[in-house]
Amino acid sequence: MQVGNNNISCQSSDAAGHQASCAFSITVRPPARMQYTRYVSFGDSITYGIGADPVGLTAFVSQWNPVVDPRVTPFFLAAEPYPLGVERRLAARYSQPFRVLNEGVSGEVAYTGGIARFHTVLLRDQPEVVLLMEGTNDLLNESGIEPALAALDNMVSDALGQGRQICIATIPPQRPNGFRAVTAARIPGFNDRIRTIAATRKIVLADVYNAMKDDLSLIGSDDLHPTNRGIAVISDVFTDAVRRGFEQSQIAVPGR
Repeated sequence: MQVGNNNISCQSSDAAGHQASCAFSITVRPPARMQYTRYVSFGDSITYGIGADPVGLTAFVSQWNPVVDPRVTPFFLAAEPYPLGVERRLAARYSQPFRVLNEGVSGEVAYTGGIARFHTVLLRDQPEVVLLMEGTNDLLNESGIEPALAALDNMVSDALGQGRQICIATIPPQRPNGFRAVTAARIPGFNDRIRTIAATRKIVLADVYNAMKDDLSLIGSDDLHPTNRGIAVISDVFTDAVRRGFEQSQIAVPGR
């Protein structure tokens, strides 16, 4: 059956000579497509692809726990960082060639390193859409909250000013009774402000925090980096967000 309007007619008869017929039309619509296919993911170590083993799988070495064998750490470089996960998920659903570039930098602070390189990255990579998730490292100090939010809003303004779309994400949760308990307490309020940026700027929001907050097993034993399952959840959240924001349903049919 072809895309467009298809007229269907049916006729039948039986051995006694009875006949019947009917006619109707079926409209076949083409599959949905994404409006944009070139993306860049911008962020810190979580974007880059650093993950951590689940709690209990390895012993975390830190200033709070210095006696554990220092050769044992929970960290790993993910085989599929979430930018690659988003690329794979989009390619599996749509018959289009996708590229999601990874511009994550481990340890980056949004209001220093992030804002300093954002403009240059966009000019170099020429994305149609920016996937932005940053601010976790800024929250190590309470004084970094407002500068981080200002930096994120500046990045959004810069991307929109260059004619690019942007999808901003809330940052993942951290364990409230873990190594970074003070930072963990700052995250919900910080994410509320990110949601406000998304609403004010009328841009797409990927609510990573909301997808992970009720299952902290998605956060590794360092209380910061996601496990492999957590990375997959972040990939899912970003994919759903960009589909919601940029999918085109091709409702027009030939001849109409």
